[in-house]
Amino acid sequence: MTTFEGNISSLREEPGHDPDRTYDFEPLRGRQLYERVADVIAARVRAGALKPGDRLPGERTMAQQLEVGRTTVHEAIASLQVAGIVETKRGAGSVVADDALERLEVAAGAAHGSRSDASPAALLEVRELIEPAAARRAATQGKRDKLAESLLTPQPGPLDLGDPAARAAWNDRDRLFHRQIGEMTGNPIMASICAEISETMNQVLWQHLRDSVLTDSDRVRLFEAEHQMIYEAIVSGDPDAAEFHGREHIKRVRRYMALDQ
Repeated sequence: MTTFEGNISSLREEPGHDPDRTYDFEPLRGRQLYERVADVIAARVRAGALKPGDRLPGERTMAQQLEVGRTTVHEAIASLQVAGIVETKRGAGSVVADDALERLEVAAGAAHGSRSDASPAALLEVRELIEPAAARRAATQGKRDKLAESLLTPQPGPLDLGDPAARAAWNDRDRLFHRQIGEMTGNPIMASICAEISETMNQVLWQHLRDSVLTDSDRVRLFEAEHQMIYEAIVSGDPDAAEFHGREHIKRVRRYMALDQ
């Protein structure tokens, strides 16, 4: 009998044991690599090795010491920024927040039984596999789409990059446009996969990293121009061009989000 089996057996044999009693067990699931790196950093904060105001080592240094990719460290720090445990200050890099210990307690409670956000790098890997293929398939249909065209229509005036609501609205148009390409394929399975990708793009960690690349209006216009090129290739019935523009768009997003290292 294994130790685990023995422990369960002792529960059954305990006098007065109620077999229907509910125990507060943690779900048995693996943690993504970026979460494990974030756990290491958080443990250093709890232990006092990293104190409020301390600057974190550079991403390259941490990646080398932890023997992981720099992309994983980038995601880990972003997840700690989302939780308010780490802050990025101009000229100082990433530093431990003043209330990091309190934030860690809040984060631990919120994480109980919840599902973590997907790795943005993993999401981009799937997007590069699926979205160019979806654009290619949609181009074989060669049909215009009113919803896709409405999502391509620029909002009046320049995007206010300092307005969180404006950035959120732009991000919604971005992810919904890619979801609609799935609908344009005419394949319900492809449409379902693209819808799932779109929902994942609505997660906080993805949005946080995506917001970080919306640094100027030129980038916004470039992303919008790439969307337009994908759509025009689809409606003109050019599968090769649709696939090419779809793939180049994902590569640019990965590069701007610093997830290509």
